[in-house]
Amino acid sequence: MNTRTPLLLLGLLAAPAYAHHSFAPHFDIDKPVDISGTVTEYEARNPHSYLHIAAVDENGKTQEYVCESHGVTQLTRNGITPAMLAPGTELRVDGSLSRHSQYMCFFNNVYFPGPKWYRWWDFGNGTMSDLGSHWIDLPFWALKLDHPLTIEATGPAIHPEIAPASMKATYQYGQRGELPPVRLTWYQGTYKPAIWQEAGIPQWPSGVLFVGEKGMLLAQYFKHVLLPEKEFDGAKLPEPTLPRVSSHYAEWIAACKGGKPSLANFEYSGWLTEANHLGNVAFRVGKKLEWDAEKMKATNAPEADVLIRRPYRKGWEL
Repeated sequence: MNTRTPLLLLGLLAAPAYAHHSFAPHFDIDKPVDISGTVTEYEARNPHSYLHIAAVDENGKTQEYVCESHGVTQLTRNGITPAMLAPGTELRVDGSLSRHSQYMCFFNNVYFPGPKWYRWWDFGNGTMSDLGSHWIDLPFWALKLDHPLTIEATGPAIHPEIAPASMKATYQYGQRGELPPVRLTWYQGTYKPAIWQEAGIPQWPSGVLFVGEKGMLLAQYFKHVLLPEKEFDGAKLPEPTLPRVSSHYAEWIAACKGGKPSLANFEYSGWLTEANHLGNVAFRVGKKLEWDAEKMKATNAPEADVLIRRPYRKGWEL
């Protein structure tokens, strides 16, 4: 019952309190419990709900623990929905041991296994908004991208709480100075470009593929290759032109002290981060977005407004 695994707190519930009878006669606040296991049943009731968890006890035997908590209405208000406690869900709860059974408790907090924490919409908006800033950074630099004109995304059925593990997002960028319009496509999880599926390029697990009229460039952080390799054998590559820094921490401190702006300054990183989030907005809305960057609005999708802007607390308005 006390087995610990690296988990992340999803929601902090209100302090244990009963609406119509006291807490103390039933649970011992001085005897904390920590249970990691798999949900077998969730009784979503009011005024109290009950979570059944299959977990291994201190003797190595699998037991069913029944953990009581606030009613389903209160839990939902606190961000813990019935869908999140569905049978088969792996999680951890902590709380107070029952005075009547070692296999009963009142749970206060719910934890879900990492590293999936970033997939919750309210935490990190999923892989698109997390790793997108790392992988899309290269084409953003190379192609001098700013704001997309349109964004569309496809993936599995939309979950109200969790971003998809697999999805695809396509961005259309307009003319940028002398650079022509360009299409950028993001693939994650089981979604792969057709040329990768057909083994037309090296089977790297991750990378950025630039497709030109005369060839392709496949790049990662520490390696790259021109394709088809036979046609570019012996090709002379240009010398590096971007400035090198000792670390982004040192670069940030130097900029704060009045030095040169950092390479990933707020203007650049703002465009990049905005594009990543828009991929998720297009996915959640379920339609192709026409984006007005100046007004920060999807002109053809007013239903996206709630995902693009949210009201600020009083005193923190912009």
